[in-house]
Amino acid sequence: MTSVRQSDALGLGHAVLCAKHLLNNEPFAVLLPDVFVLDKVSSGKSYSFTQLVRAWGDTGIGQIMVESVEPDRVEKYGIADFAGASVEPFESIKLMGLVEKPSLENAPFT
Repeated sequence: MTSVRQSDALGLGHAVLCAKHLLNNEPFAVLLPDVFVLDKVSSGKSYSFTQLVRAWGDTGIGQIMVESVEPDRVEKYGIADFAGASVEPFESIKLMGLVEKPSLENAPFT
């Protein structure tokens, strides 16, 4: 495993760009040090980082793990836009965009 440190904190996309020279057009994962990805079980379904990697392998499409955020905390997070589609826990669904720390009024919700 290799880590790269940003000289300036210019966002997550910039952090990935700083590591571009290490990627060699190979698949990669971005894991944030303040987020723990643990196996979860809900309604008889389990989800883990391994399944996220498997979903990428099955589809060839980048995957992002998201979770629900209470309305009073929306302004503290990037909010996923699923264009009004119904989202079931633990399923892959097309992501239309991300809105970084929107006001509650400007947040995309399903």
